[in-house]
Amino acid sequence: MDDSFELTRRKTLAALGSIGVASAGAGLGTSAYFSDQETFENNQLTAGTLDMKVTATEYYSDWSADEAEYAGMATDEASTDIRLPAGDGQSDAQDIAIDIDGDNYANFFDAISTDADGNPYNRVNGGMAAAAGGLCGTESDADGPVIIDIGDVKPGDFGGAQFAFKLCDNPGYVWLTGGLESASENGVTEPEGDDPDEGEGVELLDEVQVAYGVGPINGDTSAFEDTDAGFQPVEQYTLREFLAMLDGGGIALDGDIDAEIGGGTGEQGCFSGGNPEEPSVHEVSVVWWLPIDHGNQVQSDSVTFDLGFYTEQCRHNDGETDLVAYYPFEGSADDVSGNGYDGTLVGNTSFTSGPVGQAASFDGDADLVTTSLNVGSANESLTVAGWLKLPSQSVGQNHFAFSNYVDTSHDGFFAIGTNDGDGMFFWVRDANRSNNAQTGAYEPAFDGTWHHYAGVRDADADEVRFYIDGTLQETLAFPGDVAIRDGDSFFGMMQHYGNRNLSGDADDVRIYSRALSASEVQSLYDSA
Repeated sequence: MDDSFELTRRKTLAALGSIGVASAGAGLGTSAYFSDQETFENNQLTAGTLDMKVTATEYYSDWSADEAEYAGMATDEASTDIRLPAGDGQSDAQDIAIDIDGDNYANFFDAISTDADGNPYNRVNGGMAAAAGGLCGTESDADGPVIIDIGDVKPGDFGGAQFAFKLCDNPGYVWLTGGLESASENGVTEPEGDDPDEGEGVELLDEVQVAYGVGPINGDTSAFEDTDAGFQPVEQYTLREFLAMLDGGGIALDGDIDAEIGGGTGEQGCFSGGNPEEPSVHEVSVVWWLPIDHGNQVQSDSVTFDLGFYTEQCRHNDGETDLVAYYPFEGSADDVSGNGYDGTLVGNTSFTSGPVGQAASFDGDADLVTTSLNVGSANESLTVAGWLKLPSQSVGQNHFAFSNYVDTSHDGFFAIGTNDGDGMFFWVRDANRSNNAQTGAYEPAFDGTWHHYAGVRDADADEVRFYIDGTLQETLAFPGDVAIRDGDSFFGMMQHYGNRNLSGDADDVRIYSRALSASEVQSLYDSA
């Protein structure tokens, strides 16, 4: 299921598409397994053999009069029922502390699921209420557009979505998926320009806070915990961080049964399926809020993003996507795959606009990013892929953009690079320097526009492959039973041989411990 959300100061949750596309083998999961993907994009539902049914309810609080009948801002910690905290980087902001009058929880949440005139916000397939008795066997095509148009979002407002889903036959692993589609400042207003927190980029991505959780329908969610200061998120993220996690292979949701019970082998729990008549419906909550602040720095900012679900069968499956590291470069070199290979910025590496969101920018002097990532063992496939925007520049010798080349050692490496400043190649050499495969240099490159490059080492097929903008350029033989590097290595961007630095921008760099197929490489290119 994919929702397109537009979060702006003028239009907050807009342009939700319609339910569409559920297909076998979709996404970057292991396509040998049955799978299903639910999306609000193409106004149709084509069910795969693993069938997920969904409903959703949207809610939004702008503190209108109908909401004020049942709740208000808390005056102290003791009177706080729900607390939505400011983020770590929001020292000048206040928490949203909500005091619900008496036992009016249900009335308050009914109020924030409708506008001031009592008209309901978006309810897909009848909303959460329709899911209580089970979803299988229902018609959930939702063949019309689903639109929410909420204006004038201000500091102190909050909202979100509740999703109910049911796996109607077999147990499955489920991921929360999506990512940033676009972001814009839409110009800078006078008060925004005068705000001391105003800077380059779309501040709304960093000011909006997000939490998510999963649980049984109408049961406790993992998103919130009861504290002395009220119910508050267990973990929270900026919208920028949250979307980066969604885009990096998705967020693995912990199911209600162990993988072994569902016939799987992974550490990630599976979600129960089984008899379509049984009401084992699961609930996912996504909550956003804009902490109380002067807020001028977000005026007119807009953000559009996707949100959805992807499921794969649990049986005979470990649920792994094999994404080792992912660097979206949203203001940092953090690895958002969850594996902890955070990068280190060296020199004057900065950030600029990328194909989507931000990108790392290198000046060609001494800028680079390094990580402790170690891949390329014997019989281990790998894929390195990312976006590059390279201006015309004098090269004259080998320069690498993405590689695990260590200092001045020629013993074992993989690299996407150039030797003439005209085209790009993929080059792999084993640790003993016995096997070497370097593709030809291919264009487009060095034209000042964004292009997607992917190098694949397929150990099972004894070959390497090189792609530009989703299109295969060349395939070369390379034995799969040799190690690219025997010891620890690192992964670096925009440097080779210690002093050969390329100038340009890099974005959305991903490293997988398997060989992506041609369709999966094409999907990475198409996603931006």
